[in-house]
Amino acid sequence: MDVIRRTDLQRLALGRHGPCVSVFLPTHRAGPEVQQAPIRLKNLLRQATDALKSDGVRAPEIDRLLAPLRRLLDDRLFWQYQSDGLALFSRPGWWRSFRVPLDLPELAVVDDAFMSARCCRCSPVTGTSLCWRSARTRSACWREPATGWRRSSCPGSH
Repeated sequence: MDVIRRTDLQRLALGRHGPCVSVFLPTHRAGPEVQQAPIRLKNLLRQATDALKSDGVRAPEIDRLLAPLRRLLDDRLFWQYQSDGLALFSRPGWWRSFRVPLDLPELAVVDDAFMSARCCRCSPVTGTSLCWRSARTRSACWREPATGWRRSSCPGSH
């Protein structure tokens, strides 16, 4: 697990300088499943690339924006020391990765600001619920029952 510093939170909150890419994926601490995370990331980066292209971002800027995240694909040491989930953020001139102790859904979002999440409710019966917020996509709720993440409506949102 990574320590999230106050400066990291400030940069995430103020990340409104050009396209912001937020990528979330589940990871594994050990076993053969560890090898699946780079494949998941590669697919999510493809989704982010498509979203950036559809927003009119030029190929050289897309390459610069996603290059730090793409470098992780071949970093075996990085993938050997994971937690339960991985959150990646990139904007022009800045990127950060956070290993988190939460099994995250696979999600790639391109927006004017970074995607943020808050825990809505934790229950042994229904599992963890996360409400994701972003300027463009508004909000989406993901519930994590024992069988895996499923999209659902957010409590208190319309």
